[in-house]
Amino acid sequence: MADQQQLIQIQVHGDQHLVFDVKDVQRLRDEHGLIGSLLGTLPRYPQQNGFFGLPMLLFPEVAALAVREGFATLTKAQGTPEPVIDETKYLVYRYLWRQGLYMTHGMKFGGDYLAYPGDPMRYHSHYVVRAQDRKETWTMTDLVAMGRLAVTTKKTFVLASPMDNDSDHVQCVTIAWAGF
Repeated sequence: MADQQQLIQIQVHGDQHLVFDVKDVQRLRDEHGLIGSLLGTLPRYPQQNGFFGLPMLLFPEVAALAVREGFATLTKAQGTPEPVIDETKYLVYRYLWRQGLYMTHGMKFGGDYLAYPGDPMRYHSHYVVRAQDRKETWTMTDLVAMGRLAVTTKKTFVLASPMDNDSDHVQCVTIAWAGF
């Protein structure tokens, strides 16, 4: 494990996980394949809203992964409660990350994540991923909607569920629209 000086600093404010140091943002991306969303304004162009600067917002799953893998630490503001992590989403995120995929937020496409084969600055996403508990059920209408959405956006929809007895393995089922 890295010493305290080398750990990436993730600050917790309410339910948000933020990285304020540009070197930590670069290390997350370059060394660990983890990315987030920039939220801050650019000092020289505060009135525009097309480009953003620090801090970088991380998914709770990304922050948990960085801490559990031993290359980051959380700093909480006084009185901030312990962040709540959805363990199903965390296990799916960790599994996909270990497969070498990069993930961004997938809400816009009806999933939890968009998965990329490499850095999203260079690649388009191939998958819309929805993390789900193995006991969760879906209607046929839900499955058809997922398949149609994937075709419309030229992506593959993936339902990903951690195996009940093994947190290192995730079952992934893809939904594709065959057409006639």
